[in-house]
Amino acid sequence: MERKINKKFSVLSAVGAIGISTLAYVTPNSYYQAALENDFIKGLKEKLALYNKTATEDRVYLQLDKPMYEPGDDIWISAYIRDGITLKASDKSDIIHVELINPKGTVEKKITLIAKNGKASGDFGIDKEALGGMYKIRAYTKWMKNDGPENAFVKDLQVQEVILPNLKMKLDFERKAFGAGDNVIAKIELNTNENKPLANYKIKCVANLDGAKTIGSYRSYR
Repeated sequence: MERKINKKFSVLSAVGAIGISTLAYVTPNSYYQAALENDFIKGLKEKLALYNKTATEDRVYLQLDKPMYEPGDDIWISAYIRDGITLKASDKSDIIHVELINPKGTVEKKITLIAKNGKASGDFGIDKEALGGMYKIRAYTKWMKNDGPENAFVKDLQVQEVILPNLKMKLDFERKAFGAGDNVIAKIELNTNENKPLANYKIKCVANLDGAKTIGSYRSYR
């Protein structure tokens, strides 16, 4: 019995020795593999940081003082330059090129703004003879231009001559609702743009009801 126990102990000792040897053999490889991976990730992070520092894109945004302009108006601009990743003020660019593009696609005017802490402001005028229509305002930095025109900031704006009506008209009905066969009575008040009553003028009125027109002529009075 003692002999069998000694034999089992010898076998267990041999297995334990082999296990320890195997563990000693495997552990260094795993350790070195982890070290290699850490070095690879560290190097990758360093390269990524260098790329973000040297190759990150600028982002430009313009804010205009109003959505529509008339020929002869001034366009007032607030401009912002931001880092494409951090969205903080760009540390690569401080000059913004701004272009006004007419409806034909031609650059009509161009100005250069100098940014301080990522912000700039300026203005340029629209010619009094400018044609009405949809214009575009385009802005970019030199850094953005190197990446192609599709990276520029582009915003649409309308240029249109506004013509005020010659008269101010107010129409008040006698009642809020009318039934079949009722006479519709309304009061029309006409004033000039200077809020002066329109007097001693012939007025022609046209009313439409279910596609039928009723035309009447009147004379204004005070």
